[in-house]
Amino acid sequence: MVLDNTLHHAILQKIVNIQDWMRARLVRLRFLKMRVATVVLQVNLNCGLFDLMYINTQSQEVNEL
Repeated sequence: MVLDNTLHHAILQKIVNIQDWMRARLVRLRFLKMRVATVVLQVNLNCGLFDLMYINTQSQEVNEL
């Protein structure tokens, strides 16, 4: 009976370890997806601002002529 309890405890500990590892992997994957999404948003925002600055510069040059 003591051996069964020890085995049961060891098996449960391995299950908990696997669950912890899996949870850590899922959290890491979510972080990586969010990081990629942030970079995409920043690039799009910066390109949009650059386009606006370019358009404003062009319209100012036209107005000066």
